[in-house]
Amino acid sequence: MPKRSSIAPNKVQGRVKPWKIDLPSSLSPTGKRQRFFFATKQEASNFGDEQRTRIDNYGTAGLSGLSPAQLEQAALAFDAIKPHGVTLNEAIKEWCALRVARDATVTFSVAEEQYMAYIATKKVKGRPVSDSYRSQIKQTFPRFPSLHSLPLTDIDGKKIAGDMVKMTPATKNALLRVLSAFFSWCGQTPREWIKTNPAAKVPRESIGAGEVALYAPDEVKRILAASPDDLLPHFLFGFFAGIRPEELERLQWEHVNIAEGHIEMPASITKTATRRVVAIDPTLSAWLRSYISRRGIPRGNVTPLKNLRRRLRATRKAAKVETIQDGMRHSYASYWLAVNKDEHRLRENLGHRSSDELWDHYHRACTEKEAKQFWAIRPEEKKQRKIVLFKREKAA
Repeated sequence: MPKRSSIAPNKVQGRVKPWKIDLPSSLSPTGKRQRFFFATKQEASNFGDEQRTRIDNYGTAGLSGLSPAQLEQAALAFDAIKPHGVTLNEAIKEWCALRVARDATVTFSVAEEQYMAYIATKKVKGRPVSDSYRSQIKQTFPRFPSLHSLPLTDIDGKKIAGDMVKMTPATKNALLRVLSAFFSWCGQTPREWIKTNPAAKVPRESIGAGEVALYAPDEVKRILAASPDDLLPHFLFGFFAGIRPEELERLQWEHVNIAEGHIEMPASITKTATRRVVAIDPTLSAWLRSYISRRGIPRGNVTPLKNLRRRLRATRKAAKVETIQDGMRHSYASYWLAVNKDEHRLRENLGHRSSDELWDHYHRACTEKEAKQFWAIRPEEKKQRKIVLFKREKAA
């Protein structure tokens, strides 16, 4: 029979638990030297007996039950983990955990399909997700072809970054925002397809604050001149009231009170779900009065929604004006502040809670001369029929 291992307790002076058992690395289950202390010699002896039994069972009988091929694999495994300072048992446990997670996950393409179904029914502040954001999501996923067939647990920051090598900084940042939201959703209960968000590890590009782009007064004139009559209010409220495009799609004529000179923006239509009141400036008032004199008191939606995107593009093309992202709102903010010099009131009109958002994202220093040209834009004088402007309770 193989020689029985000898593990004897030794007494160490000056300790509360003086009886010590030493397990050398060759006998330790961790592969590292271990020391155990006990209050009595009997406790130490019992522990020593347990260790001897373990060593006899697994160190002798266990080895004798392994085939030469298994022993060779074990030796290779020990060589492989040696530089990492872990035990074979630790390595096996970690691998098994990864395998369990991989078996419980889905591929990127399957997750994408389910995410799109979720977005189609999701409500944000009581409203469906905007068409523009859904379109942005649809355009994001095809930009990462190498990920589609991979299980989510196999996707890391390096793989994501690999598909973004030739993208501009602004494009990278925009796509990473969508991917980060997608992977966060994948990790939420009840799915829990991943433990960490791989997109969060990809650094965002620094693109600087940049200069906010505006429409020049002459460009605004051309857009208004080229606009179909039913689409004109969309541009008027965008340029001369700074209302966001998505808010314009929800704005009703009943919210517009020309007689009292303001536009009520209830929480149900604003981006932030916070009510605000926008003042109607003389320029906007002149345009609205001209519009009503020609068409009568309007009802329903301010913006006609049918084929809206196509019609907006066609109008800008006819005016020979390039599209500027949020350009109407940016123009309103910059030109309004240049003439009125009242930052607090402008923030109220825009619905901003802080000055930082106004100065970082919307305001661009422009000359007072340019601003006056903008606010001097008026409708062409045409023969108008007399219209009585009722208060909001009866009409717009």
